[in-house]
Amino acid sequence: MASEKCYVLIPGAGGVPWLWHRVAAELRHHGHDVVAVDLPNDDPAAGLAEYADAVVRAARGRTGVVLIAHSLGGFTAPLVCGRIPVERMVLVAAMPPAPGEWWENTGHGAAPAERERLGIEPEEMDGGHVPLLSRPRELAERVMRLSGG
Repeated sequence: MASEKCYVLIPGAGGVPWLWHRVAAELRHHGHDVVAVDLPNDDPAAGLAEYADAVVRAARGRTGVVLIAHSLGGFTAPLVCGRIPVERMVLVAAMPPAPGEWWENTGHGAAPAERERLGIEPEEMDGGHVPLLSRPRELAERVMRLSGG
């Protein structure tokens, strides 16, 4: 097995740590540390800064951190990367808009624009918007491959 990683799982809008339970089990099965973050999404005053604070607290003291962010978690993960050492960030069904953009400007067919803007090659997989529930083993395998875990 490659070096042990700590996978920090960030839910999307209104998401709870439980949504990651199937992926977490797969990652733990391969000997990795896993923490699914409980975001303060029940606090209407909480914003992205508070979400990032929650992720930083959850990852405190861990090494080999790989952030896995679902949906709206794609807005939180980059903020965390600026605050703690992160080996890799993986976005799942997330499409963070460029500064000043929002959903109406990104559209569902924006993958080619994202490739160019971010300088990445997105990987697509079946499973709808929540592959963490519909295809947990495949998602865990991809995450481990992408992060060298």
